[in-house]
Amino acid sequence: MSMPVMTNSAAQGPWTIIANAYAGRGRARQAVERCSVALGKAGIETNVLWSHAVGQSTEAAKQALADDTTTIVIAGGDGTINEVLQAPIPAEVPIGFLPSGSGNDLCRAVGIPTGPEAIDILLAGHSRRIDLVGCGERRFVTVAAVGLDAEVSEAKLTGRVRLPGTVGYVWTTLKTLATYRPRPLRLEGDFGRIESSCWLVATANTASYGGGIQIAPDAQPTDGLLDIVIVDGSMSRLSIMRLLPRALRGRHIGNAAVRVERTSWLRVESLDGVGQVLHADGERLAHTPAILQVIPEALTVLAPRPLDP
Repeated sequence: MSMPVMTNSAAQGPWTIIANAYAGRGRARQAVERCSVALGKAGIETNVLWSHAVGQSTEAAKQALADDTTTIVIAGGDGTINEVLQAPIPAEVPIGFLPSGSGNDLCRAVGIPTGPEAIDILLAGHSRRIDLVGCGERRFVTVAAVGLDAEVSEAKLTGRVRLPGTVGYVWTTLKTLATYRPRPLRLEGDFGRIESSCWLVATANTASYGGGIQIAPDAQPTDGLLDIVIVDGSMSRLSIMRLLPRALRGRHIGNAAVRVERTSWLRVESLDGVGQVLHADGERLAHTPAILQVIPEALTVLAPRPLDP
């Protein structure tokens, strides 16, 4: 689906920069300083709100909306973006990005580069609507996972592994794989019902997660659908280890044990009576049973190019 480009829609009124003070080992602070100077030269009033703890980015977004900000710029990674989305952000308020986290998968999906070029995109003011995904009262924008990947995210979130980006994801996956066992799940969506033991189930609004892992290479945040990637529990640990490097570039798709379904909603339920955690955007999302639903065109982002061919 093709979305209209709204030129310079974010160039009027006060802007708010919400910044993760710890993102990118100082990259966020540098990006905010450069951005503040550039916006000032463009005559844009800017307020900077720093986040120093979990949940502060959500509160900062609520404050910005209460102060009638017209544009929110997020300096951080996918986790910081996820926190801001919980405010929630109305579609009438554009969101811009200064990618400075360890993953930056949403920015990758909408074509936002790292470095000073991201500021040029903000100043250009071209905006587009993309989909969000709702789960209860929470929202996410990249990929939600249950199973092995959720356990990997849990390990990274709790600080058991501190390596950043793709390297951290792969290392943590290998460690988790040594003890994790596939769990039986029931999945329901537009595709019908699936009951199977699964290594993982990824619900993808964007193509990548974990700092560039191409888990669902055909996923688009503008099509109103989720790409559900299911890795069957019949695979051996050795086969999973062989599959992992292929997933870095999306080459796991087509494997006999990897199934992909497309749906506007998904219900996931554990069949062994033990709830499983779901993670999205690198943060805890919910526990099974859970329902995930596309919210079409719910977020306006400042982006450099059309998201669809």
